[in-house]
Amino acid sequence: MRGQVGLSQLAGILARGVGLALLALFALIYSPPVMASSDFSQLAQLAVCNPSADVGGVVFRDYNANGIKDANEPALDGSVTPITVTAYGAANQVLGSATTQADGSYAIAGANLSGGARIEFSGLPAWLQPGPYGTGSGTLVQFVSSASCTVNLGVNNPSDFCGNNPQLATTCFISGDPLGGGNSGTADVFLTWAYNEDGWWFNYPTVGAGTANPPSKLALNSQMGPAWGVAYQRSTQTYFAAAVLKRHVGFGPLGPGGIYAINNSNPAAPVVQQFVDLNTLAGVNVGTDPRTAALPANVGTSSTDPNVLPLIAKMAMGDMDISEDEQSLYIVNLNNNGELITLDIATKSVTSRVAIPDPGC
Repeated sequence: MRGQVGLSQLAGILARGVGLALLALFALIYSPPVMASSDFSQLAQLAVCNPSADVGGVVFRDYNANGIKDANEPALDGSVTPITVTAYGAANQVLGSATTQADGSYAIAGANLSGGARIEFSGLPAWLQPGPYGTGSGTLVQFVSSASCTVNLGVNNPSDFCGNNPQLATTCFISGDPLGGGNSGTADVFLTWAYNEDGWWFNYPTVGAGTANPPSKLALNSQMGPAWGVAYQRSTQTYFAAAVLKRHVGFGPLGPGGIYAINNSNPAAPVVQQFVDLNTLAGVNVGTDPRTAALPANVGTSSTDPNVLPLIAKMAMGDMDISEDEQSLYIVNLNNNGELITLDIATKSVTSRVAIPDPGC
């Protein structure tokens, strides 16, 4: 929104954008997989460990940080992220080494373990860290006195951590012109709540009093207008929200190119800022507001808004994510057949623009 962005995360960015971005995701996901001959040879290269003579184990993703490889936790694919495992003797001599395979396994065959050995794991990429020590996972340096096939290592990406009761956030869409001076502008459009909240937070007509805490209200319609893409910067407790075109719902202060920053470091007094208007940056064009007639200032007042219909999902922005190092925003520009924009947060400058490929539909 975890910068390390691979194909799967890019697909997520495109998917949650609308229109052309969604079609691009379908092309990525629903293409039938093809297994090449190299895939079969890879399957044949899985490590085989002899528990009476070798040192071996598996490197895996310990997502719940319990020091055990649970049934639903995958191995770290050595064909993509190879880890080197080396055995050293008492005199610091190398007894043998191996590299993890596609299933995360490794085996150091025939090492002389008569005096014991020190096992070291190396080659972890910067985005991975060793997980906690546990009954099924050791540290980067482990010691064995005899052959063993359970010298395992759990690893994790710190950016994956969210706690057991994370805050969820969503945008809301309020009809009318948020800048027209009516009650459309005073309605709430950005809410957060705890994952574990359950039940109604209001008095539902047939159920009675709610049991959940009400959501926190972080922004008014007049402060940001309608938004779709949302990203969160943990280090500053700041949400970013990107403008979207929606019928009967007027744009916020920055128009179609608006990205807003909502700092929630003090939940009692969140601060909404007009972060950047992409249309003011060199080379970027997310489109202009197609409306020629003003929308009503109050919620619930009827309007036709006809000029918006042919441009839905064809202008303004779709989804937005943040890089793992929290230095960049990745934004889907839906205008002109779509592009993926990388925006440096500190300088508010565009560092790259990549056209979204036409899926040929």
